[in-house]
Order: sequence, then structure tokens, then C-alpha cells
Amino acid sequence: MDAGGDTDAGELPDGGLPDGGEDPSGPTVTDTDARGNFLPSPTRAVIAGTDTAFFATLAMLQDPAHFGRESTGPADWLHPGLIALDTKTGKVRVYTASDGLPVMRYQNEFEDYGFNTVSLFDLAWIEKDTSFAAAGFEFVVRGAKNESGGWTFSSVKVKAPGQSAPALVEHVAVAGGELFVGTNQGVAVLNPTNLAVKRWLDLGVSLSGPEVSDLSSGVVDGREAVGIVFGPSGQPATHVAVAFAGEPAATPLAFTDGSFPLTVYGMQGVMLVGALGSDGRGVIYGIAPDGSNPGNLLLDVRVDSDTLSASSVGAVVPGKMAWDDHRQRLVVGGRLLNTLEGGGMVELAGSPDGMFFGPAEPFISAKDPYAGAMPWNVDVLTFDDEGRLYVAGRQLCSEVKMRQLPVYRVERTALDEPRLVRPWISGVRDVEFDPVHGDTWLALHDAQGGMACDGIPVGSSVCRLRADGACEVVPLSVNDGDGTLAASPSAVDVTFGDVAQKQMAAATVSDATYARANDSARQIMTQIDPKVSLRMTRAVFGVKKTLWLGSKAEWSSYPMMDEVAINRRSPHGLGLLELDGTATPVFSRRYVREKSDLGIAEIEGLPSNAVWDVVPLPGEDEASRRALIALGVERFSYTYEHVLGDPAPSNARGGIALVDDETVSVFAPPEGGTFGDVMGLAVGKAGAFAVDDGLGVLRLDLDGKTTSVFAHAPWTAPERPLSLAEDAVGHLAVGTTHGLYVFGADGGMTRAFGDQLYGYVWRVTFADDGVIYAGTDQGLVRVALDDAKLPEAIGPASYPDRELWPLPPPCTGEGCTCKADPDCDSGLICSCDTGGTCACAVEDPCVANPGGKDCACQMPGDPICGAGLTCDCTFGPCSCQVDPAACTPPNVCTCTDVQDCPLDWYCNPSNACAQRQPCDANCSCATPNGCSPGLICQGGIAGKSCI
Repeated sequence: MDAGGDTDAGELPDGGLPDGGEDPSGPTVTDTDARGNFLPSPTRAVIAGTDTAFFATLAMLQDPAHFGRESTGPADWLHPGLIALDTKTGKVRVYTASDGLPVMRYQNEFEDYGFNTVSLFDLAWIEKDTSFAAAGFEFVVRGAKNESGGWTFSSVKVKAPGQSAPALVEHVAVAGGELFVGTNQGVAVLNPTNLAVKRWLDLGVSLSGPEVSDLSSGVVDGREAVGIVFGPSGQPATHVAVAFAGEPAATPLAFTDGSFPLTVYGMQGVMLVGALGSDGRGVIYGIAPDGSNPGNLLLDVRVDSDTLSASSVGAVVPGKMAWDDHRQRLVVGGRLLNTLEGGGMVELAGSPDGMFFGPAEPFISAKDPYAGAMPWNVDVLTFDDEGRLYVAGRQLCSEVKMRQLPVYRVERTALDEPRLVRPWISGVRDVEFDPVHGDTWLALHDAQGGMACDGIPVGSSVCRLRADGACEVVPLSVNDGDGTLAASPSAVDVTFGDVAQKQMAAATVSDATYARANDSARQIMTQIDPKVSLRMTRAVFGVKKTLWLGSKAEWSSYPMMDEVAINRRSPHGLGLLELDGTATPVFSRRYVREKSDLGIAEIEGLPSNAVWDVVPLPGEDEASRRALIALGVERFSYTYEHVLGDPAPSNARGGIALVDDETVSVFAPPEGGTFGDVMGLAVGKAGAFAVDDGLGVLRLDLDGKTTSVFAHAPWTAPERPLSLAEDAVGHLAVGTTHGLYVFGADGGMTRAFGDQLYGYVWRVTFADDGVIYAGTDQGLVRVALDDAKLPEAIGPASYPDRELWPLPPPCTGEGCTCKADPDCDSGLICSCDTGGTCACAVEDPCVANPGGKDCACQMPGDPICGAGLTCDCTFGPCSCQVDPAACTPPNVCTCTDVQDCPLDWYCNPSNACAQRQPCDANCSCATPNGCSPGLICQGGIAGKSCI
């Protein structure tokens, strides 16, 4: 039977005071440093300055409880703001209405969410690093740098002549000292200093609205200009125009081939227009002076559909474009169509004047593990002065919903190798220091992944922190075993083992477990064996070969069935793997509260199946199966990671256990107390400790399996602990859902920060005595205690390799094993036998075109052969060959070699197919060498013939 009991938070009858005394004073917090931010609003525009980048965000509706925050009203469901990133430090400030940004009313047919900071759609520098313009709903916003280094804001509404309501503002561009504003009423030209309207542009076309769908500034005919994409109000864009600074009217240009403009991008000499061609594929036009008609502009094709569609990415439809001045390449970001085609990212070599050389190539090779992290529908493409590309966008959740991605920055090494970077960090679930260089590794995971399908930019990565506060993504590449890990795994824990064996592992939520040893890396489906939950909590290497895996327990209801038996079979509990030198599991076991009837290797006796923390302990052999376990209350399954489910009918409380191979020992709670959720463990020089949501910080006697209160809980519900760490001088750090508490060796407590200033504190660790690194929802917070000092640098300026231990390059040539075409070199495909064995091979052209030349056919006249071909069975097995009738005078077939001609014909010196003469069979033709023109006589023992 399942254990009974109350499921409230752990508690003591006397309230839990340590030894009946008052709390002594705690450690002194002498320094705090925070890097990163999480704003649950997607980025729609970026401008990058010398040391500051701004990100315009669009407010999305989401219950604040899903981020662990309490709601005080409908306005709390919105999270708008202007993100300012210090690109030298990774520090972030979010500007809102409290800083002077205008407000707008958010409402739909179901709810009025009141007034909140305006959503922003576009950004443009007025004067770089000094002032900028932003487009936001009904407002044109101007930001100006103030004397203190911050930014102040002013804003106006604009309205076209004859209009009764303010215009909706979505685009801004600056050219020739003027601010061009794209609205649903046309284009307004403003004074960028005081935002006074100077004029409304005459676009030269009579349309309702007209509604502007894109603006971009550039240089055309040696003059600063703005490109404009526009169309009738409420409809797709149909027209493009160029407006020169200072002029009252724009010059419209017409598409005569049925194309529809989508985006415009200004360069130095040409205005590029990305369009959807009449054939449903993408095409790029250029607007430049018409050389044959001075004073006029010419709209011509710069990149045709075939060139733009030539890469393995497919037929990209331009939704965004950006010029890489460092690499002399145009990057094109795709736009997904209703057919779910058109997405992806490609690049073309070219020059700043808009001349490009095809074919298009993938922006990141499909073989590169970074490729899967890139958006399919690209919303943002912006280069900074260093040639680093900010990119944001979406992938598909389903046929009707898109998945919002976080902002990435793509950087290039001197060898042009791409490096994927999170410009700022968020959702820090784990902090680890690698055993080789001591660099800071982070497991980033903002929230439940499905929220990205609601438009929330949920980011997940394993990355290494750099000196500039950015975090370089480490691809968890798999080169052994079946399957591949997600490009952006939802990592919650990173662990390193034996350095000599290059051991590394990562626990995830919903993805597989990553494990590496030596030069082999693989994904392990730990939900199958040892059958722990996909909602993992910990992955920790023990002694030598052991890898401990913690996971949640989520109760599922089956009212008409044996729920207890069914839930015993579910993935949960503590997993133990032993790995060989290729990271292959050679031993597995699951520790649970009660055994299932699955017949798998299980040891029962844990107080609960919900494992929150694991600390391996030394044993007597090289593969010690000994560890200390923190367990929590078993709960019903729950969707959002910041929200705990209700207690399960099992009534299984949390607790503390020590497993030693096949033995499980359970710790007793403090006298008169009961455990609740035991969330963290720490074992060090000062002893062993645990943190319970109600009991507080507990001291553990590992020999006697008892606990006593070290310090009572300073928090009260709904605040609860999440993590615990200990340093060598007796400091303890407790991260909670609201903040960070630090305790001295005598039990004295200080709150380092609280009030959900940084959201949940998922993980705490000591980088050194008195130096705490806290992983929070909002990024990384470093805290110094007493006489300790924070390290000046949080990481190196760069990393020489993507990985700590670079994996050997995979075999990709002919004959190499593969799973899909991207696993093979260019020109090869992944060809699979009937039995399932796949290898890289030269592609058989007859697979794609079964009626092509030299492809098999059945009999003369077989209709499978393509145009100009006939099924020829004269010289062996039937195959499609050039039809002799098509080459017999008066018809002429041009050729470059004999392969272009019918069988037994030849290509003569005039590059025309000619029929062989009968005397060619024995070199008896009446020519100097006995052969027809263009042939030579060769042969040997078997005789001679003209070839």
C-alpha cells in the first residue's frame, strides 16, 4: 500500500527555532552583480550601437503565475518594454512607462487589460549612440541619451490630412536628417529633433490608406533615400516606392511580372526589394538609376527564383535581408507561407552596390548542430559594427501555430566558423565550473516549452559565459548511437565527471539525456531505461563510471483502473547508470518508493518517487553506488514548471534517503517534525545539510541517519526553497522562489535579495569561499559575503573551440554511415538498403528523374522516357537514350561529347551528333586513319574499330 500522511509543508511543533535561541546576525553582503534578464515578450526590431543594443518587444498575454509571479490585476498578464543591453557586460535594463515610454490600452473581445507600456515594432538610429526613433502602436517615440548615461523619451501621435483618428505606426527610418514614419495612413516625415510633422509623402499611387508594410533607408543615385513597401489598407502590399530626403513625393515603381513586394532593404547604391514571385517562390529586385534614362529609376531582378532556391534550404521567400559588410554577403531571412514553404536562412556573395553571385548557400550548413536553432520565419536580421548578426524569429509548432525563439547572435571566427551566442542570459537552471579551465557553464531554460507556441520567447541552451556577459552556446553534438539531441535542449543540469575520460552529461526537461565519454557522445532515452521521468531534476557523475539521475514524480488519474499499479509503472524516481568508455550504459537501476510489476531492475524504499537533489558519496570501489537523496511530495502532473501540482493520492511526503547499492536508508525528521518538500542538499567540510520547505535548513548525521534543525525557515508560504549550497568556511546559501538567503556557520541569516527581484533562484553554488553564483529566472546573480571579492571577469573574451573537448569530425564521405542527407558531403545522399542500412553514396539521377537519359525502361516505345528520348534495347538492357529521329537530317542535335548523342553515334568536330558509318566497325573508312571524321582507329587482339 502507498504510505499515508499529511502533505502540508514540513513543520516543527515549536516553529523550528534552532536550539531554542534567537537567530544571530548573518553574513554581510558586500557586493551584488546581476547579468541578464527574461522578458516574456518577443523581439520585433534591433538596433546595435557601439556598446548598447536596443530590442523592441511586442507584449504577449500570459498568466504571470506561469512565471511564478502573483497577479494583482489584468495588466500583470502583459510584459512589454524596451530592452537595453550593455554589449560589453551583458547587463540589461528594461525601459517601461515608468521611464517615460508612452502607454497604450490592451483589450480584446474577452478582457480589458487596461493601460500598459506600449508595444514597439521598429527602431532606427537618429544619431548613433545618442538618439533613436521607435514605432509603437499610435506613437512615434524618440529616445535620447541623458547626462547620467540613461535614456529619456518623448513621443507624439500622427494623423494624415483628412483622417479623424491617429495613425497606427509600425515602421521608422532615418535619411537625410529626416524621420520617415510608416503608418496605415501613409508615410509621415518628421523633424527627428522635436518630432514635428513636416509633411506627408505623396506616394504617387491612389490607394485606400495606404498601409505601409516596410521601410528602410539607404543610398540611391548618390542620395540618401528611403524604400517603401505599401498597399491598400488591410491588404497585402502591392507597391514599392523610393523617397529622397527633402522631396515632397516618392517615386513609385510597378511590378509587371505578378510579383508582390514583402520587404525592402537599403544599401549603398541600391534599394533591394524582397518579393514573392508569380511562381510562388522568392525573388530579390533592385532599385537603382536607369542607365539608359538618366534621372529615372529602374526596378530589375538582382536574384532570381532559381538562384535564391538553389541551396539545400529550398525556395526561400525573402522576409528580411541584411548586408554583412565584413564577409561581403547578403543574408536573406525567409518568410513562411500558408503552404509552410518559404522559410529558412540563406546567403549570397556580392558587393555593396547590389550585385550578387549565386547560387544561394545555407547561412548555416544543415550539418552544423546550430542549424536547428535558427528560425524558419525570420523577424529580425541586424548586423552590428563588428559583423555580428542579431537574429530572431519563429519555427513551427504545428500547421497553424508558430514557436517563438529567443534572440540569438551569430558570430564568426577568423576561419568563418559560426558561433551561436545568447546576447544576454535568462532562465539559469544550473551553474557549473568545468574541471579543465574553470569556465562558467550555464544550463538555460526559461519556462515550459509549450509557452513558445503562445508567442513567449522561451530559450533553452547549454552555454559558456564570456567576459562580455554573453553566453556562447555549446552544441550537445551526438556522434554515437541512434538519434540526435535537440539543437536547443531544455537543459536543467550540467555535470562533469572524470576529466581523463572527458565525461560530461546534461539533464533536460522533455528531451533525452546527453552523455559523453572520451570521443563518444550520445543521447540516452532515460525515460525508457532506467525509466526516470522526462522531467528531470538532476544529472550528477559519481565515482568513476556512475551517473545519477533525479526526476519528478507526476501522478496520473485513471479512475476506472488500478491507479496505484499504473503509476508505479510510470517514469519517476532516482536513476543510476554506469557508463563505459563510449558513454554506453552497461548497468542501470531505478530506486523508487515501491516496486512496479515491470520486471525491471528496481530497488524500493525511498520515502517518495519525486527526487529533487542527488549528492554522490564516496564508496569502497571505483563504481560506488552510494548517494544522498532529497525527495519531495508526490504530486499530480502539472504543465507549468513554476507551478507545483496538487499532492497526489499516494500521500507520499518528501524526505531524505541514503542509497548504498541495494540498500536504502531513510533519515528521521527532527524530533516532533515532519518532512515536506526537501529541495536541496549540501555536503562539505562543515558537514551535511538539507533544506526543507517548512522545517528550514537541517543538519544531517550521515551515520545515524538523523536530522536536526540548523536554522528555521525565514520564508513563509507561498515562498519555498529551491536550492542549497555550502562553502568551505561554513556559509550556506538557500535559493527560493522569492530570493536568496545566506547563513553563517553559527546559523545567523541574512537575506541577500528578495521580493522576486530576480524571480526563482533555481540553483546556488559557491565559486569560492564567500562568493555565490545564483542561477535565476532573470539570469546570473553573483553575491560576495564578508571579506570575499567577486571575480572581475566572469569569463574569457572568447573560446578557441565550441566544445570543451572537440569531438573528432564525423565521417561524411562515400560509404560513411548516415541517417539523413545532411550527414553526407555535398553531392552525396544518404542511401538506405531494404534492410535499413544507410550509407553516403553518389545520388542516382534516375531516382529523381526516372525517365532521364540512361535510366532503365521496359521496351521500345516505353512512355517513361522523357522528351527527346526513346527506349533503346539494341545494345543490352533497355534504357532511355537520345532518339535518333531527333538527330537525323534535317534535324540537328548539338553536342559536346558522345553522351549527348544517340547510341552508336558520335559527336563530330562541328559539335553535331553524326551517325557512324558501317566501315567504322573495322576501321576501313576512306580517310587517312580509316575512320569517319571525329573518330580514331583503336583496337588490339579482338580487332580494330573507330571510336
